[in-house]
Amino acid sequence: MMKIYLAILVVFLAAAIFMMEGPALLRARAWRDFVIFCIFLFLGMVVSILPAMGVKLPSPSNFLTHLFDPLANLVLGPPGQ
Repeated sequence: MMKIYLAILVVFLAAAIFMMEGPALLRARAWRDFVIFCIFLFLGMVVSILPAMGVKLPSPSNFLTHLFDPLANLVLGPPGQ
């Protein structure tokens, strides 16, 4: 039951952030900024709600290691040399 309350709290906080920042972006007709703001707010909300609901998220460092290992091997040579 506590998981639901945490998820609701995250949604309310995201709504409060949106109500503080969104109207100013719309008044300034900063459409691109508004879209990027909405995307990041939504992604942040999802990444906050999933662990609150008990979903195990993978570590971003594993992805970065997998991404940059070939580049490191190319520049520095294979490990152990």
